[in-house]
Amino acid sequence: MVGDKLFFAGDDGSTGGALWATDGTEAGTQHLTPDGATIDVNIALSTLVPYSNGGTPVAYFLGPNGPTTTLWVSDGTPGGTSQVPLTLNGITILVKTSVFSRLAIAGDYLYFAGIKQTTGEDALYRLNLISQNLAKHI
Repeated sequence: MVGDKLFFAGDDGSTGGALWATDGTEAGTQHLTPDGATIDVNIALSTLVPYSNGGTPVAYFLGPNGPTTTLWVSDGTPGGTSQVPLTLNGITILVKTSVFSRLAIAGDYLYFAGIKQTTGEDALYRLNLISQNLAKHI
């Protein structure tokens, strides 16, 4: 649960497996995965972590898409679901994927294992959820 929304994997017969959210009503049940995006919903749901700093509650989750994994955020609506850009000093940071890939939130920070796209260097990264500033933690 994130706020009053329950996130789940669903298939309406036309969009294939996708991430959905519901407030428990038919009108409040919505397909969240943006058109053209392919997300492994099992991994998205297993990595989903809720966050709220007093504003609109959101969920962060990993969205494996082919050979790369990206960080996503959703407020439980299609318009509020998007990839989170991860760049540090102009270098794209990819989220490390493995059986042990997880996200952790402490205070207003989200922690994840990442890989520099240019060098393949592994590190623990910290995303400030207020400012969206990314930093290498260790």
